[in-house]
Amino acid sequence: MVFQTTARREHRTQAEVERDVRIAVNATMSAEQAEQLVQFTKRALFDSCYAVTEAHLPPDERTRRADLMMGGIEAARRALADAGYSPR
Repeated sequence: MVFQTTARREHRTQAEVERDVRIAVNATMSAEQAEQLVQFTKRALFDSCYAVTEAHLPPDERTRRADLMMGGIEAARRALADAGYSPR
């Protein structure tokens, strides 16, 4: 399964927009792990991602990073769906 993601443009710096690099991640896991991971992707919340950003950062940077996390989680959910694992 391959995960690919980019962040929403409004939360990225100009340098990030200009380099817009996409990465591919291959992951090998058991079917049970895939089933549980897809459940996690269904339940992951922006607030949870925001809470694990570095507390010393300004709110707008924490928001940007949480949005990037959510983008990665969504990419993982799509890849799992493509591999036949969709949340119930």
